[in-house]
Amino acid sequence: MSSKLTYAIDFGTSNSILGAADASGLKGFVPLDPQAADPGILRSLLYFPNSKEVFFGTKAIEEFIVRDHTGRFIRSIKKQLPSENISNDKETNSERLRVFNEH
Repeated sequence: MSSKLTYAIDFGTSNSILGAADASGLKGFVPLDPQAADPGILRSLLYFPNSKEVFFGTKAIEEFIVRDHTGRFIRSIKKQLPSENISNDKETNSERLRVFNEH
């Protein structure tokens, strides 16, 4: 009989992880970002090129660059969640890219 798994999320400002454990202990981290160097660590990034698509993690960065920095690129979304309306963010895409490239 298999043991029931419990999941825990660490939703971080820069990175997020999802761990799995059962009664015997930690079973490991769920691979959330298959394109990342470490698939168990998801960069806390979202990219909305339009109202019908969304990308996250490593793919968000790749798509944002390929699509000439158009659309909505959100990093550190955890800091923006308490805001009543994060769509009123005045930071431009080029400012976001500058900050991203500095890291």
